[in-house]
Formats: sequence, C-alpha cells, structure tokens
Amino acid sequence: MILINCSFSFKEPHFRSFKKQKREVTEIYYEDLNPYFVPLYGAGMVVGLAIFGGLGYFMYGGLGGAFAIILVMFFYGLTGILGFIPYIGFLVQAVASYFFVWPWVSGFTHISGTWLTTLILVLCIIGGMVNTYLTTPKYWG
Repeated sequence: MILINCSFSFKEPHFRSFKKQKREVTEIYYEDLNPYFVPLYGAGMVVGLAIFGGLGYFMYGGLGGAFAIILVMFFYGLTGILGFIPYIGFLVQAVASYFFVWPWVSGFTHISGTWLTTLILVLCIIGGMVNTYLTTPKYWG
C-alpha cells in the first residue's frame, strides 16, 4: 500500500517504509512549497498581463484592445481551474475556453481571433496540462 502526502515542490520526494498490521506501507513525502516560488509566480502574472495587454493595445488599436486582451486572459485563467481535474482536466479546460469563453468574450469586446489570442489560449492549455499532470495520481499500491 502506498500513501501519498503531496504538496507542490521542486524537490525529489523521500520515502519512508514501515510495517503496519502485516503489510508494508510506504509513505511518500514531498517537501513544502519553495517560499520563493509564490512571489515569482505573481510577478510572472503581472508581467504577462503587461506584455499581452501592450500587444493588445497596438494590435487592436487603443485601450479598448488592451482591456479586451486582459479580459481574455482573466477568463482563460478562470478556466484554468478545470486543469486540476485528474487525467482529462486540460481537455475540459481547452473545450471550455475555446467553445464557451472565446465566443462570449469576442462577442462582448468585438475583437477577432488573431495570433495573440491563439497564443494566449495555447499558453493557458499548456498550464492546464501541467496542472493535470500534477493532480493525476502517479503511484498505485
């Protein structure tokens, strides 16, 4: 039997085995989250908003385009929660983003699909793949 005590980490897991009621139990412990990762992640979000918002400003002509791209990123980020579903989360996220979020946002802001919106969608789906990989059980007892 394998018990998993999991929190996100960039370190290798360490194992501890012991006998419990005539069965060997292996517990896998992950170190706590690196405290320097959280501020870097937040800074990356702000930098991403600034870069893509700036590109939206020049691509769609003005502050309306910048705010439209920021709105696209916000709602794609909300669908990122679906990426935490084990095994198929990134597929559910991709379908929800492409068939539900994008038509609503493009109708609301009157922007058309370009390489910028496609790039944002692809980056969000890659993030969903990472989330799905992290939440899918890898050890079976």
